[in-house]
Amino acid sequence: IVSLDTLRVRENEGIGKALIQNVIDEARANQCSRVHVTTTNENLRALGFYQICGFKLSALRAEAVNESRKLKPGIPETGSYNIPIRDEIELEMIL
Repeated sequence: IVSLDTLRVRENEGIGKALIQNVIDEARANQCSRVHVTTTNENLRALGFYQICGFKLSALRAEAVNESRKLKPGIPETGSYNIPIRDEIELEMIL
C-alpha cells in the first residue's frame, strides 16, 4: 500500500502512520474487509511499525524473495544487521 524510503524522509513525525490511516480510511469507505501489507523477514523496523499500527502477522512465505529476485535481481542478499533477505511476511488488519 505504501513504500517509504526512510533515508529520505524525517522519521518519527507521524508521516507513515498518517499514510497508513489514509489507506485504512479509504478501504473502509470502499467496504473492504481487510488491509494487508507485506515485508521481508529482515525488515525489523517495518515489522515493528506495522504491529504498532494494529496489523497482526498473518502469513509467512518462506524463500519467497528468491522468486522476487527473478523479477528484481537488484534485491540484496542481506539487509539490516546482515540478516539474510529470504522470506516474505504478511500482516493484516481486519476492518
